[in-house]
Amino acid sequence: MNLNIKKICGGEKHTLILTEEGEVYAWGGNDVGQLGLGVNDDLVKEPRKIESLEDKVVDIGCGLNYSVVVNTDGEVLGFGALRDAGLPSSKDKVASPVSICDAIKDYKVETVSCGMKHILIFAKREE
Repeated sequence: MNLNIKKICGGEKHTLILTEEGEVYAWGGNDVGQLGLGVNDDLVKEPRKIESLEDKVVDIGCGLNYSVVVNTDGEVLGFGALRDAGLPSSKDKVASPVSICDAIKDYKVETVSCGMKHILIFAKREE
């Protein structure tokens, strides 16, 4: 596998890669869906493309056991243990990317950064 890597990030037991082409690949622990592959496998040993991401991705972030991506529309999608990310979600095992920031829909998100149990978002107000 030959990828043009733009960014790489890791959580406790999982890793994401963002390519220059806007594709995301994931591998590692996936017991709560933190790889975004649509299933909760125990372990994914080889990088797999997250096929369900319809738009190109411009940024990625990994927390303890969750992941987030930002697409070209500035939408933030998350997967994994979103409750542990400090999000108002009752879901612990989100296996496919879901929109997580409806409260900032008037902003265009440009980048994200994740800590163990939090997400920082840099966004600009849309005119």
